Order: sequence, then C-alpha cells, then structure tokens
Amino acid sequence: MQLDIIKKKILLLGDASVGKTSLIRRFVLDQFDDRYITTIGVKVTKKEMEVEKDGGGTQKLGLIIWDMVGQKGFKGLLTSNFKNAAGAILVCDLTRKDTLESIESYWHPAVLRESGEIPTIIMANKVDLVGQRAYGEDDVSVFADSIKAPRLLTSAKTGENVEKGFRTLGKIVV
Repeated sequence: MQLDIIKKKILLLGDASVGKTSLIRRFVLDQFDDRYITTIGVKVTKKEMEVEKDGGGTQKLGLIIWDMVGQKGFKGLLTSNFKNAAGAILVCDLTRKDTLESIESYWHPAVLRESGEIPTIIMANKVDLVGQRAYGEDDVSVFADSIKAPRLLTSAKTGENVEKGFRTLGKIVV
C-alpha cells in the first residue's frame, strides 16, 4: 500500500553563522562545506522521509525547510514567511553564548508572535568544537525545559544528531 505524503513547513531560525544552512546541507545531502555563505532572505529546501507514528506504523513526510536570514529586524520578512509553519528548529552556536540568548529573547518570541504555539526543538550546533565552547548542555537545557522543547547538541560538520533533530521534529509535527 502506498503511503500518502504529508507536507509540513518547518522554520530554521537563529543568528547568522550558527550553522543553519550547514545543518540543512548535512541533513539533505549528507555533505559539509566549511565555506561560509550568508543566506539572503529565505532559502527553501525539501526532503522526504518516513517517520514513526505514535500509534504504530509509519508516515511519509515531506519537510519543506525554510532557512531564514539570520539577521534580526526583518519584521516584514518574518511576518510573511512564518505563515503556515508547522514547526520550528531554533539553532544556536555552542561557541557563542549570545546566540543562545538570542533564540531566547528574539527568535522564540518571534515564532510565538507570528506562528503561535507550534512544535519547536533546539539544536545547539558545533558540538565538535569542544575546546571552543562558551557554554554547555545544561545552559541549553534550562531554556529548552522552560519552553518544553526537545534539545540536541549537533554538529553539521560530523553529522552528530543532525538527522535525529530533523526526525524528532518530523515525528512531532505528524
């Protein structure tokens, strides 16, 4: 029996250079490129996968991932592009504590304001840069627990927990 595909719009949000585009590239293509290319506006990427349903069985899911500009203050861009989002991934960089503070004070409130209470997960990226970390998992957990969101330490470079992060959100939105 052919499974019907459910399509869901997912927002990928966080400050510039936290690794949002690299996370998508790792998830969709299983590749990493350490050259930094700023996302201008929005880049939309699609990926199909099967996720397990709570009641058993699987569901075909088409994720439509909106990689949003990492600059704050583009209110018009946020308002129009947040519409009809089924979920959000908030990304911070473990080597820059201000990026965690930013998802707490700016990106998460923007999601609530523009999309309402949608499923959200936290991906703390660059876990592979052990000696350069500015904060740790406990700091991420405090915020994630306050909004009742799953959290994962990820590395777009090594692939650690990247697939798991997208699958976690995929399962929640199905």
